[in-house]
Amino acid sequence: MTGGASALVPDEYSDFRTRKFWEGFFVAREGKAFEWYGDWTTLGPLLRATLGKPEARILVPGCGNSCLSGDLYDAGFEQIVNVDFSETCVREMLMQNVRSRPKMRWKVMDMTDLRSFEDGSFDVVVDKGSLDALMGDAEDEEGTASGKKFLQEVKRVLCETKATDADSEAKARGLEVGPRAYVIVTLAQEHVMETILDSFSALSEGGSGWKLRVHSIPATRDMRDSPWQPFAIVATKEDAGEGKEVPILDLEFDFKTYGKARGGSKETEQMKQTRAQVTRWKEAAKERYQEVLKRRNHANDLRRSLSDIRAGQRIALDLPQDIPSQAVFLRANTAPRFRAVVLDLEEKGGEQKPCAVFLVPQGREHEWLFSSGEGQKELLSGCGVLRLIIVSLERGQPYGTMEEIQAELSPWVTELAQATCRDGKVKVPYLTIQEGLGQRECIHKCTSDLNGDVVVEDVTLQEGKKSKSFRRMIFLKSSNLIQSEALLTNPDKGIDHSFLSCDYHLPISAGVCLGGSGVGKKTAGKLRVLLVGLGGGGLPMFISQQFSADVTVVELDPVVEGLAKDYFGFEETGDLRSLVGDGLKYIRDYRSSLEGGQEQSKFDVVVIDASGSSSESISCPPKEFLEVDFLKGVSGILADTGLMAVNVVSRSNNAFAQAAETLKTAFSNLFCVRTEDDVNKVVFGFKGEGCLDKEGLVKASSAYLKRTQKTKAHQKDLLSCLKGLEKL
Repeated sequence: MTGGASALVPDEYSDFRTRKFWEGFFVAREGKAFEWYGDWTTLGPLLRATLGKPEARILVPGCGNSCLSGDLYDAGFEQIVNVDFSETCVREMLMQNVRSRPKMRWKVMDMTDLRSFEDGSFDVVVDKGSLDALMGDAEDEEGTASGKKFLQEVKRVLCETKATDADSEAKARGLEVGPRAYVIVTLAQEHVMETILDSFSALSEGGSGWKLRVHSIPATRDMRDSPWQPFAIVATKEDAGEGKEVPILDLEFDFKTYGKARGGSKETEQMKQTRAQVTRWKEAAKERYQEVLKRRNHANDLRRSLSDIRAGQRIALDLPQDIPSQAVFLRANTAPRFRAVVLDLEEKGGEQKPCAVFLVPQGREHEWLFSSGEGQKELLSGCGVLRLIIVSLERGQPYGTMEEIQAELSPWVTELAQATCRDGKVKVPYLTIQEGLGQRECIHKCTSDLNGDVVVEDVTLQEGKKSKSFRRMIFLKSSNLIQSEALLTNPDKGIDHSFLSCDYHLPISAGVCLGGSGVGKKTAGKLRVLLVGLGGGGLPMFISQQFSADVTVVELDPVVEGLAKDYFGFEETGDLRSLVGDGLKYIRDYRSSLEGGQEQSKFDVVVIDASGSSSESISCPPKEFLEVDFLKGVSGILADTGLMAVNVVSRSNNAFAQAAETLKTAFSNLFCVRTEDDVNKVVFGFKGEGCLDKEGLVKASSAYLKRTQKTKAHQKDLLSCLKGLEKL
C-alpha cells in the first residue's frame, strides 16, 4: 500500500495496527464519522435478526468513529461496550454520546488483549472491518498472529448461554439468533478467511461447536462499483447435544438473504473464490485434524501425569506443542515457544510455598543448574517451593518484556501448577537468576553435511550490574551444548582472543605449558602443537598469540572452518595454519611418513578437542580417538618429552575410568585436571617410561608459563589449573 500524502491513508498495511496511525487518522477526520464496509442501512436487518433480545450484551472492538454503535443503541440495544486503542477516538465518541446515549460505554483498549473482561462477559461481538485492518496483507506475519490472538479473545469473552429463539422473520431467513454470536463484516481476503475458518473449527482450542453462515450484504453507495464487496459472517455457538458428532467445520453460504449478486442471480467472482477456498480448506483440514487430535491426546496424557505427579518426579514438555493454550493458536507447524520442566519436591518439610515459575535467562539454558536433572533438583530445593516450573525461551523466537512473557505463560502456568493454585487465589511467583532475561541475536544460520543445522548467535548475559556479550556456535542437534564461544568487545563486536570463555580451554592451555617445560629438559626452538578440532578457533589463536608456538589445526567440517574465519576472527599466520580433513587420518598418515624416514619434526603437544555423540556415555571425544591403535599413533608423532591432551566429556565415572585404563596402554604417566562441573576432564598423557610426580611437573610448567607467556592473560587461572593436576 502506498500513501503518506494523507493521514487517512497508511504507508503500509501494518500501520493499521499502530496507535500512531489511528491517532492521526481521527485527528484528521475532525470528528466526522467514517464507515467501514457498511452502515445501519445495509447492516441493520442482519444485526436485528442476529442480536435477538434488546438485553443482549454487545462488544464492539475497534469501534472507531462509526455511527453503527449509536444506531444499535437507538434501535433498543443499549448494553454496548465500545473499545478502541485510540484515545482521541474514544474521547471524541464519549463526548458525542454521553448525554444522548448514557448507558453506552467506551474504553481505551487493545482489541487483541481483552483481559479486563472476564470469560463470558458478552452475548454478541460486532466487528465491522476491525479484523481486516488488524491483519493487513497476506505477507504480514505479525498481522496474522494478531488476528488469531483477537479471535481467541472473541471466543473467550462470549458467554456460554445457549442461543435463544428470535422472531419469525429471522427464523424464516434461517438465521441463528440470541446470545453468543460473533458478527464480522469483512472483505474475506484469503488469509483473513483462513484465519476465521481455523479459529471457528475443531482445529482450534475452543473452536468446536461453532456454526458459520456467510451472507452477502447490499453494497454501499461508495462501494457499489467495486469488484470486491464485504460479506457478513455470523458465527454462533451450537449445542451439539450428547453423543452428537461435531464436524471439523460447520459452514453455510447464504448469498441471497440480504442482497442479490450483481447482474441478477449469478454469483460474483468473489463469491466463487470464497466457496473454492472453503472447499480447499476442508480437504486440507482432514489431515491437519488428525495431527491436532494426536497432540490433544498427548496433552491430556500430560495433564493426567501432572495431576498424579509423585514427589521427586520430573516432567519435561514443549509449549505450545505438548499443552496447547487458548492464548496460542495451534497449527501443525507451530514451533516451540518455551521448554518447561515441572518438578515436585522429594522431601517436604518446613515452610514452603506451593509453586513458582523459574525463567531461565537466554543463553544460560545449557548450564548444569538448568539443563541437568541433578541441577534442576538443586534449583528446586533452593527456591523454597513444593513445585517448580523451570521455563527456557526457545532460540529463533521473538519475545517481549518480562511482563509480556509472564502474560503469555499464564494459561500454561495455571495448568502446570497444582490444583490448589488454579482458582486465582494463590499467586504463583516468577523467579529468575539475574535482572532481565538476557538477549540473544541470531547472526548466521547454515547447514553442514556433517553436523546438520548450525547457528552463530550473539548472547548478552548480565553479571551483577555489568553485562558481557559472547558469540557462540551451536549445533542445533545438540542445542544445549555450546560448540564454541568467544568474548565480544564492545561496541564494535570484535573478538577478544586473549580471553578463554570455555572452562576446559584453561587446562588445555596449561597442558601447553606442561609440554613446553620439557619435563626437566629445556625444549629448543618453538613449541610444535597439533590440535584436532578447530571450533571457533579461539583456543589455537590463544596458544599462538600467548606462547612461542607453531600451531597446526585439523578440522573435519569445512563449514565449521568457514564460520571460524567469517564470524570468530580466526586468522592463519606463518605460525598458525588450519587444514580441513580427518584428524584420525592425519595422525595415522603423519606417523607413517615418520616411520618411512620422511624428514618431519615431531610435535611437542597433541590436543584432541573433537566433538562426539551426546548419546554415548563419553560424548567427547568420539570413541575412535580412544582406541589403542590411535593412541599409539599419537605417541608415535610426539617428541620424546611430548604429551597428549584430550578433552573427555562424561557424566559416567565408570566410563571415564575405562577410558583412563585405555589411555594408559599408550601413556604410562597419566594426569588430569577437572573443570568445576566435573563433566569436562582434561587428561594429559606423557610420553616416556620415567615416573613423573605432580610437584615436579607443576614447578617446571609454572616456570615455563611465567617465562614465555606474552601478555599474561589468564596467568593466575593457568597457574591454578596446574595446581589442580592429579595423577590417574
